[in-house]
Amino acid sequence: RRTVKLEQLFHGKQLILALFSPALGSLFLLTLLISAAQSSFIVGAQTISFDVLKLTSSQFGLILTVVGLVSVIMQVGVIRVLLKIFKRQEFLLTLALIGSVVTLVALFYFHQNLNWLIFLNIFYTIFASPGMPVISGLISQRTQTEDQGLGLGLNQAYMAMGMIIGPLLAGLVAETGLSHVFLLSAGLLVLGLVAAKNLFVKVKPVNL
Repeated sequence: RRTVKLEQLFHGKQLILALFSPALGSLFLLTLLISAAQSSFIVGAQTISFDVLKLTSSQFGLILTVVGLVSVIMQVGVIRVLLKIFKRQEFLLTLALIGSVVTLVALFYFHQNLNWLIFLNIFYTIFASPGMPVISGLISQRTQTEDQGLGLGLNQAYMAMGMIIGPLLAGLVAETGLSHVFLLSAGLLVLGLVAAKNLFVKVKPVNL
């Protein structure tokens, strides 16, 4: 097991330096990438729904309601069951990322069909749901008890950064084609898969 010392890593709220933490850096980077991918996906799905499929606000609201219900079901019960099935949370996170990438690529090809759009939106929600809960759990595992609040707080900061970066990137990519936003989200999650490989290296809980 690798011992990691981080006494001064977060001095002065150096978020950039936090990304290089052997214990937590990959998790923070994953949060940033997942948040950016999710935000850009929302921009793409909403724009295509109104500009390509010409949905009304009530129709789009109904889709959001269905997707929201699926998300609630996942958060309330299914994720807990999955965490019991997978002995290591890293495996669940990796599978969730792979499923999300496949679904986003499928959305790129089938976005002009309303039925496919709804179907794939639901599947994307299913695959995306375990991401943040698993990351939060891993941060708690890799951080000493007295510093878990700080670790989760830093994670929230990276999530907020992703919510800013995602729409900005989506706006740039959408200039080349609205559906390309789905490929952007998929690409961000592929980078997340690369980062996730580091999670399989065992580390001792650290102080921030």
